[in-house]
Parts: sequence; C-alpha cells; structure tokens
Amino acid sequence: MTKKKAQSISAIAKKVSEPVANTEKKNLVVNLPLNSEEQAIIDNFRMNKKAKCPKVYVERNEDNTFKVISQTNNGSEGDKAELAQASMCSATGTHDFDFAGLMVRKIMGAACIGSPSVDNKVYTTLYNGITSALNALKPQDEIEGMLIGRLVALHFQSMEYLGWASNNDSTPEQRDCNINRATKLSRLYNESLESLMRYRRKGEQKVIVQHINMQGDAKAVITANLMGGGGGLG
Repeated sequence: MTKKKAQSISAIAKKVSEPVANTEKKNLVVNLPLNSEEQAIIDNFRMNKKAKCPKVYVERNEDNTFKVISQTNNGSEGDKAELAQASMCSATGTHDFDFAGLMVRKIMGAACIGSPSVDNKVYTTLYNGITSALNALKPQDEIEGMLIGRLVALHFQSMEYLGWASNNDSTPEQRDCNINRATKLSRLYNESLESLMRYRRKGEQKVIVQHINMQGDAKAVITANLMGGGGGLG
C-alpha cells in the first residue's frame, strides 16, 4: 500500500468517525436526582403501602379452569402451592380453595377481562390485578368476598362501556347506549358498596348530632340522625 493511499484511507476513517462521536455527545444524558417533592411522593407511598397479595403464575386449561403457581423462589414446591392457594382464599374471604378459584374465575369473566383468546402471560397479569383489588378491600368471609367481587367486576364493566362511549367511530346512538349502560352499572356499584358497608356494621347504631338549638328556657334541643347497621344485604 502506498503512503498516499494509506493517508487517504485514514482521512476517510476520520471523517466517518466524526458524526458518530458528535451523535454520542449529543445523546449524552445526565440523570439528575429526584427533587424533594418527587421523593416525598415515593416516601409517602412506601410508608402507607398495604400488604401485598403474593404474585402467582397462571396456567389455564382448555376447560377454562386454571392452575396457580407461586412466583416466589423461596420454600419447597408444597410451600409454593400452599402460598398460592392461601393468597387466593384470602382475596375471596374463604378457606375453601375450590370456592375461591370459582369466585376469581367468575369475577374475571364478569369483568370482561377473562377472554379465552388471552394467553397465559396476559391472563397471569389480569389474575394478579384482580386478586390484588380483592385483597385491598380485605373480605372477612364469603359474603364479603362475593360483595367485593361484585364491586370489582362492576367497576371494570362500567369502565369498559365508558371506553366504548369515547370511541370516535361510534355513532351518537351507540355512545348514548354505552353511557346508559355505564350509568346503570355505576348505580348498581353504589348499591353493592352500601350493602357491603351495612353488612360490615352488623347492626351497630351510630348517633350523628346535626343541630343543637338553644331555646328560651336554656334547654338544648338535639336533632339527631340514628343510623342502624341493619346487618342485611339490601
């Protein structure tokens, strides 16, 4: 190779490398620490964080039944199976694993998110989301588990219809229809929530003082509202 040719190759290589170096310099990003307000959001979240519902992996069968497998790396295979069963039972307020599995499967179907076309990976994410929502409301028995399951299903259904109502391809009639359905579901949600609150009070009475009027003889007349727990489902 002649000296002139070598110099030419060197010049070409230098010219090609220059834009790369400039690009790397332009794309250089310095990660600054979070400011005090952003860090406070994280700190408050960590302090008030609720107990987690253990995550599982779900294998769904052809008959739409499923097997739950704990994602933890700790414990024996028996421990992992028991942890998965306990987390499902805790989320539905029961000690019966068959009832818990039926409850979760029906809730996912009623919430319009248990589609047979969904693969196991997506189904696992949906399952963990549903059980976390159930666990957050801490059902104490099967009645509470059923009421809370209804609340979760109604919430997702109403959100589904509201989503369809906002579809730009929908006709005005279709939007009105979807909004009406979402409204009815939201009303049923409120009724179910009130039923849960009444059931949890279990007959407890509360006295709420609304007004205290002083009469001429200096006696206080108290207007009170008595709220009975009822203990019924309504």
